[in-house]
Amino acid sequence: MIGAAAVVPEPLCVLPEYASLADPGASWRDAAARAVAAVCAEGDEVVVLAAGTPSPHHSNAPAGLRVAAEYLRAAGVDRPVEPVVVGADATPTQCAALGAALADTPGRTALIVVADGSARRGPRAPGHLDERSFAYDDVWRRAVARGDHDALAALDAQAADDLLAQGRAPLQVLAAAAALDAADRPPPAVDVLAEGDPFGVAYLVATWTWAR
Repeated sequence: MIGAAAVVPEPLCVLPEYASLADPGASWRDAAARAVAAVCAEGDEVVVLAAGTPSPHHSNAPAGLRVAAEYLRAAGVDRPVEPVVVGADATPTQCAALGAALADTPGRTALIVVADGSARRGPRAPGHLDERSFAYDDVWRRAVARGDHDALAALDAQAADDLLAQGRAPLQVLAAAAALDAADRPPPAVDVLAEGDPFGVAYLVATWTWAR
């Protein structure tokens, strides 16, 4: 089962290869590292989930896996980690199947979910401005803040694609994993550590933790 989950963003500026005299990703790295450390302490094994295309070459690994590795380093987590990649265009049904498979394991799994919202929240955003971004991001960020897996499962895949929200698929995998045995235990305790859109992309750092 999933014992705890962290939702963390994917700003490439947290990676060492993008480092400069300025460090615009510092606050996001710090918040995500705190979330990752807390979640890993709750799990017997650690799984990192990110959107992208699977690749056997680390240099071509999805950005989300590289960013998560930096968070793990910053958190001082030195444990084996299982990387799982879900296609950014995976259907809700495919996400549900993957989430159920991740949750149907013995022990407590710590799940690190790398998921951004819309990348169209302003004129300087990667996808420029789309006013629909704000409503879409309100839905998923509110769902995470409330521990509401049903609302995450109901995210509109076409809207997410239009708004360049590649985190939709990982969030729906999380939803399915959380729903698998929701009837047998209380909702997770939720902690929101950071929220914003500094680069025109919706970010959130939060944890879900289920009591032992």
